[in-house]
Amino acid sequence: MATLVGQFFLTVIPCLIVGAIAYYFFKNYLKDAEQRRWLSLQKETKKEMIPYRIQALERLALFMERIDPRQLLIRIKPTEENKTTYAAALIEVIEQEYQHNVTQQIYVSDECWKAIKTSKNITINMIRNLSVDQGLKTADQLRKKMLIMMEEQEPPSSVGLQFIKREAAQMW
Repeated sequence: MATLVGQFFLTVIPCLIVGAIAYYFFKNYLKDAEQRRWLSLQKETKKEMIPYRIQALERLALFMERIDPRQLLIRIKPTEENKTTYAAALIEVIEQEYQHNVTQQIYVSDECWKAIKTSKNITINMIRNLSVDQGLKTADQLRKKMLIMMEEQEPPSSVGLQFIKREAAQMW
């Protein structure tokens, strides 16, 4: 009987060891296969997302160009003499453009989106600050003052545009 039990253990123990080793290798093989599938899927998804990201970057670049005060003032002319009304119209156009492009943020980095929002907000603040300037009496004076300012300094939208270009360059 003792030999039978000893023989049993001599047979079972190597089987258990071989089974454990096989299980370990099979588990690692499945894990590696799953990881390869995951990486392949990510690679495919990135390829599919590139056209959407490019389109988003193009739209955001257009947004930055459209809110550039030099472009904005050419496009939106005063309809009356009231500088406050004109400033409100400019700000409304900027906000509408922003709302039209707000969904594009899912395709760009947080840093890029913050730069775009900051550019928009600085532009709006610049318009608001000039609209309360007591030295400016009419919408035309406000417009001229903004154009002179943009000759002396870069528009706020140029910073956002630089971030967009950097983001586009990182895609390649």
